[in-house]
Amino acid sequence: ARAYHLAYIASFWYVLFYPSIRRRCSFYLRRRFPDHGALRRLWDTFLLVKSYATTLVDMMVLDTLGPGVISASSPNHDDLIERCGRESGFVLVHAHVGCFQIGVWALKQFPKPVSIVMIPEPKFRLPAGVIDPRQGVQGVMLMTDALLRGEIVTMMGDRSFGSDHNVAPVKFFGGIAMFP
Repeated sequence: ARAYHLAYIASFWYVLFYPSIRRRCSFYLRRRFPDHGALRRLWDTFLLVKSYATTLVDMMVLDTLGPGVISASSPNHDDLIERCGRESGFVLVHAHVGCFQIGVWALKQFPKPVSIVMIPEPKFRLPAGVIDPRQGVQGVMLMTDALLRGEIVTMMGDRSFGSDHNVAPVKFFGGIAMFP
């Protein structure tokens, strides 16, 4: 709790006394909230910086105390666990919401092996195997093999892995969305 309080104080300090922080946040905030005035945008900036600061605290806690301190829940949790009980593998597509380095530890609750499609990050421990999407056909074969073994292949649906050539239009919630 003390670390979170310090994160709030530091966030307040940076937002008030570092114009570069406000400027960096403004690109996103002006697009996300075009109708917010100057005072509301200052508050939005504080909330954004505070969110990042608390994520840094969470990452320190995870690194210090281990992944057992992280828990996650989902409205579809029971459906996912039931699906894991089936022999067939499946693809779990998720969005980049929050801190990936923390959320990835929720994958440990699945009762079958998980492979994450991602560009590997040096010095970052993962609770699952990694399939590097830059491997081309070999990566596709690794994904297919994992699925045929009845495992889970997971990837972020908002990552194009460096190129728009790596996405395909898919009908999604009544519209067209670009998926890896």
